[in-house]
Amino acid sequence: MVSRILFSFDHLAHRGVDPYREKALDRRRGRSYNESIAVNGVNARERGMRGELATSKVCDVSFVAFDLETTGLSAVADRIVEIGAVQFVGGRPLETFEALVDPGIPIPPEVTAIHGITNEMVQGKPGIAEVLPEFLRFLEGSVPVAYNAPFDVAFLAIEVARKGLTCPPTPFLDACRLARLLLPGLPAYNLPFLATRLHVEVPRFHRALTDAHACMGVFVRCIERLKGGAASSFWTLLNLQGGPLHLEMFTGADLPMTEDLAVLKQAIETGGIVRIQYRDSRGGMSFREITPYSLVPFRGEVYVEAFCHLRQGTRQFRLDRILRIVPNFSRGSL
Repeated sequence: MVSRILFSFDHLAHRGVDPYREKALDRRRGRSYNESIAVNGVNARERGMRGELATSKVCDVSFVAFDLETTGLSAVADRIVEIGAVQFVGGRPLETFEALVDPGIPIPPEVTAIHGITNEMVQGKPGIAEVLPEFLRFLEGSVPVAYNAPFDVAFLAIEVARKGLTCPPTPFLDACRLARLLLPGLPAYNLPFLATRLHVEVPRFHRALTDAHACMGVFVRCIERLKGGAASSFWTLLNLQGGPLHLEMFTGADLPMTEDLAVLKQAIETGGIVRIQYRDSRGGMSFREITPYSLVPFRGEVYVEAFCHLRQGTRQFRLDRILRIVPNFSRGSL
């Protein structure tokens, strides 16, 4: 997956607004997480999470580990070039899905250098409008699992919204989140490191199907470390993650390619610094020098995750509150 390679900083494990942090914030506001989900239009009871799936043993649940390769880091501005997935039950792989996708935009050479997918390889391949419905059918009846799931879920959510398709009814699980909770204290949590550490054998990394197999292997190793192991209920696993991830959490934020968005996309791809004029939630104005990492849609908004040079840490900025962007700025330009 491109996002896990271009930037290896540990604090980029989850991009955009962290859904798990939202859970903690809702508790501080006096709401339970399930109440918060209902307020935001994803009621757990309506999604069947208190039904048969919730009480099923993990070993009896059908999962699909999947991975996406893309043209870049932004779910808003970039596109999917490959989907790979493996269905498994009780740790046993059953079926696979693999498809190259014509993204309709060029694949930058620095991205090709990571996953090896060239513009020539996707030329003449089906577009996402043809591939995505097939993939959604492959997911039917299974719980999707991804590594650094917010990244993959954001890309899927945007494409589902663009094509007017129906979101899968089951929640998505994040194998990286589970690994951090069940395997604490490791020096790194990127997929190649963790798969190697846990003796998950795959022929290569950074292609969709092989990374999906690696994700499956890491997920199965994590399940083995649950107190009840594979006999634990799915609800236990979901609570450990911190609640469900659904596509609806990332939809409603498709944007046209504006000049400012193009500037941010270029800075994300090159690691460049931009200067922004920002209006915070209280209406206060400030100037910030930031190194943007990604653009992530979340609950109807688009957020820029970036290293803020003023605060010396990672911050999220709502895109609609950025009033002006200066690339390759000079200090007297604003």
